[in-house]
Formats: sequence, structure tokens, C-alpha cells
Amino acid sequence: MNAEQLVFDLLAGLGLAVNAVVVGRSYGTLPDRLPIHFDLRGRPDSWGPRWSILGFLALSAGIQVLMRWTGRGDAEFNSPVRLTPENAARQERLARLLVDFLRVELAWLFAFLGWKIVAVARGRSSGLGWPVVAAILAVGVLTPLVWALLAFLAR
Repeated sequence: MNAEQLVFDLLAGLGLAVNAVVVGRSYGTLPDRLPIHFDLRGRPDSWGPRWSILGFLALSAGIQVLMRWTGRGDAEFNSPVRLTPENAARQERLARLLVDFLRVELAWLFAFLGWKIVAVARGRSSGLGWPVVAAILAVGVLTPLVWALLAFLAR
């Protein structure tokens, strides 16, 4: 494992750990019903049992494991540019960076969402707010767009 990979692993692991601490420390004092879905304005529009936050934490951990596994080894990636023997190594590195950046972004996004779910459940917040919804969309759209641009420039 190289230093770059270690940094990504530490950042993603820290985000997952923060999420686990938030959920673990608050679980016993949470009400019986928690928000489990938010609309596009960031307001809760579906509620579930208290234990659903444990599923949320498990989903976050599962995503981390799958993305870490997918980003290693002889994985095949789709590329927005035609692969040649000259650019294949650069394109593979960029694809692995995309997975790593998304993994870190998702770990911290899930940590933040876990914190907001707890805050809404306790009545300390009315929802996520539109800036959070915009950030979620940015992670899902902007990061892959930046990767596609970099892949195009590195062809």
C-alpha cells in the first residue's frame, strides 16, 4: 500500500468512525421514531424505527468495504476516453482516484447525515436544509464530471 492509498483509507475510516461514534453515543437516548428519508428541500418525509439508524451505519460501512474492494486489484473500469497502451496506466490511476475520492466523500457525507438524523429525531433541527441537499448532489455529479474532464485531458 502506498502513502496516497493510506491517506484515503485513513480519511474514509475516520469518517466511518465519526459516524459510528455519533450513532453509538446517541442510540440509547433516541426516540422510537427517526427520519429515514428527506425530500429535495431536506425535510424529513418518511420515518422509521430507532434501529433503522443501525442499518444506516451498516450501509455506510458496506459501501466503504465494497468501494475499497472495487478500487483495488485487476478491476475493470469504464473510461470516457478510448484506452490505448499509451494511456491505459494513466486512465486506470484516474479511475482508482475517482473511487477513492468518492469513498472519502461518502464516508463523511454519511457521518454528517447520521448527525443530522439524530438532531432531527431529537427536535434540534427541522431537516437537512437545501445546502446539504446541494452538497449531496455535488458529490454525486461534480466528482464524476471532474474525473471525466481529467480523463479526457490525460488521454
